[in-house]
Amino acid sequence: MSVTNTRGEIIFSSGVITPHDNVRFVTEQGSAGTLYFTANERIDTGESVTFRYGGRDVFKGVVFKYEYGHEKQYKYMAYDMLRYFENKDTIKYVGLTATELLLKIANIYGFATGEIEDTKYRIAARLEDGVTLYKIIDYALTLTSGAGFGEFVYYDDCGKLCLKRMTSLRCGTVMTPSVCTDFTVSVSIDEGYYNKVKLVQISGTGRRFFVREDTERIARNGVLQYYGMLSPQENGTSVAINLLNSLSTPKRSIVCTCAKGDLTARAGAVVTADFGDGAADYLCERAEHIFNSSYTMKLKLSAL
Repeated sequence: MSVTNTRGEIIFSSGVITPHDNVRFVTEQGSAGTLYFTANERIDTGESVTFRYGGRDVFKGVVFKYEYGHEKQYKYMAYDMLRYFENKDTIKYVGLTATELLLKIANIYGFATGEIEDTKYRIAARLEDGVTLYKIIDYALTLTSGAGFGEFVYYDDCGKLCLKRMTSLRCGTVMTPSVCTDFTVSVSIDEGYYNKVKLVQISGTGRRFFVREDTERIARNGVLQYYGMLSPQENGTSVAINLLNSLSTPKRSIVCTCAKGDLTARAGAVVTADFGDGAADYLCERAEHIFNSSYTMKLKLSAL
């Protein structure tokens, strides 16, 4: 029988246990959802666990690590399905959308799927050789965004792989100084920003380069170049344009701590924030939900 408490409950094959204070559920762009918890009971690596809070399943995943000391309090780290996206593979596809590519990968690896939205944009041809599943899907979504078909995010929703338009995945809380106990706003071109794209395509006739640049931003910031490889079938001009459109905006970000948590805040979700310079939508890059005697959260947001 489940026990209701402010820290939630851990459900596994042997039953239901109450974790110690400081249960943390973390989602981050490009990483698996991670649950950190401590309990007196031992749970083996490879075992499935569910974290339930307030009668709602928050996390389903697999224990990948535990540690303990003299007190025999077991500290656990469990990952959701996206942990397996660190696998490297070789995948060739022609004329697929990012949606179809994700479903292809799910079929290969046996991932259960949930709500999958149609990205619509078809990628002419692509050979991904020896790269992670993350990179395979992320590249397809970058091309989709650069072609003007919108931003999409994939995530694990309690054991089901989902793909949604970002605007469909929205946090229910507006971040303002009144709901945040602390916040920091920053603007940067130090990471993830490029004002020049240089792509090389190798074929039987040699190398061909495709270059696109934003001269105005180069004059202001200097050359910050993205370099990548193309498969022989890809349209280099189109890919270079799409990448430049997607990567050439300075990165504005906010880190904020909220006294009250909201489970709709997760990596990939859209969060509206207003810290004195007007309300705007942000992408949630990282969300840390902390369950103690109270439920709080810390978010890292980047401007869309």
